[in-house]
Order: sequence, then C-alpha cells, then structure tokens
Amino acid sequence: MPITIDKRGSINLPADVRKSLGLQPGTHLDLQVVEGGTRPE
Repeated sequence: MPITIDKRGSINLPADVRKSLGLQPGTHLDLQVVEGGTRPE
C-alpha cells in the first residue's frame, strides 16, 4: 500500500490500517527501514 508524504512531511494512514493496529490520536509509532523490503510476505 503506497503512502504519500505531504509537503509538511506528514503521512496519512488509511482508517482500516489505523483500526487494525488499534492506533488512536496521540499514539507514537517507531518506524524502521528494512533492507530489501517494503511489504510483509
């Protein structure tokens, strides 16, 4: 699922992703770059 970074550097996660992960306003995320991968298999 492509995610676009806006001009302020923000990203928007689709509502179904937020719901499935239980994300609420104020939730902190720790993003990680994984070599050679963009999607779980």
